Amino acid sequence: MLEKLQDQLDVDVSKLVQLSMDGPNVNWSLYKILSENLQKRVSTNFRFIHIGSCGLHTVHNAFRAGHNASEWDLGHWFSSLSWLFKDTPARREDFTTITGSTEFPLDHCAHRWVENIPVAERALKVWPHIRKFIQHMQMSKKAPRTKSFKSFQACMKIELLVAKVESFISIAKLVQTFLVKYQQEAPLLPFMAHDLLLMIQSLMQRFVTIEALSYCKSAAGLLSFDFSETKNLNAPQNVDIGFKAKKALSDIAKNVSAKDILQFRIECREFLRAVVQKLLEKSPIKCKLVRNLKWMQPKAIVEDLNGCLKQLDITLSCLVAINRVNADDCDTIKEQFLQWHTSVVSENYVFQSFDTRSQCLDALFKEHLGNNMAYAELWKVTKSLLLLSHGQA
Repeated sequence: MLEKLQDQLDVDVSKLVQLSMDGPNVNWSLYKILSENLQKRVSTNFRFIHIGSCGLHTVHNAFRAGHNASEWDLGHWFSSLSWLFKDTPARREDFTTITGSTEFPLDHCAHRWVENIPVAERALKVWPHIRKFIQHMQMSKKAPRTKSFKSFQACMKIELLVAKVESFISIAKLVQTFLVKYQQEAPLLPFMAHDLLLMIQSLMQRFVTIEALSYCKSAAGLLSFDFSETKNLNAPQNVDIGFKAKKALSDIAKNVSAKDILQFRIECREFLRAVVQKLLEKSPIKCKLVRNLKWMQPKAIVEDLNGCLKQLDITLSCLVAINRVNADDCDTIKEQFLQWHTSVVSENYVFQSFDTRSQCLDALFKEHLGNNMAYAELWKVTKSLLLLSHGQA
């Protein structure tokens, strides 16, 4: 397999910087084979710059893990909605005639779970019409003998269905912003740890006590957090299930027992807890290198020189450990960073005003760092890190 890969790539494995992947075990097997080959060709300590698997796939998978933990099985409901009208023009015509609605359910995506926000929103929009359609078909004794139709008959008896879908949407939207930002080819890895931290904190605010949250202001605090401790978690009645889910719950309060509402809130908490735990277990925030790239953030270079120097030192230690940087060059690199900050960064407004939505980090560094031979060693390190993929999904 390795020989075939080398033939296709037509590249010297020793020149590879990173093996980007989306998570399956076969990717890790290939990574292991390539790593072993790399060490044989160069040295036992020479390794890829490793930041874990795709930062985007892990978010989708974490959301799926949360949904599975809640045991709501909404994915089956979404799929059943679309299958009811799939390739059945006569049924679609009957639906429109009976309900007056020309909108139909959207297809459920089983792999990129957060992309199901429009699916869930459409499902809620058409659900009243589908209920009317089902009732009409039952009364006219023309009910289809399909699994999806029988599934809807059962769903019509679930009073908490709408509240569950609203909570699903609310949680999905908390992570959607991160996915939208990082679904691009521009190098964004230096910002990822900070954005992951903010996203995880926003999720934790919904189900973790204020006191426990005070210990989670840094990535280190998050990674050491104990989710098994009940005292760290909000009581079910204090879990933030989302504004619209809360409204949906109040609309049906008279028809649902206190016990069922309590159970629903517990399931919401399990949803949130499973999402966060999976993110901390699988996302790049676990990687020491990813957590210490602040010195590559333009605004941070201007505003927090000491913090950037500390993280640059950690970055260099990580790269020295895998033989990507020579230890003898580290002092030179740090000195060049200081000189570059004084001569270029501190007097240039473009760093303070940098915006990832309209500017590219690699272009900025190339123009203000790469074109000056006085900072050659610093540029060499910076360039290798700009090559790293933050993921693509």
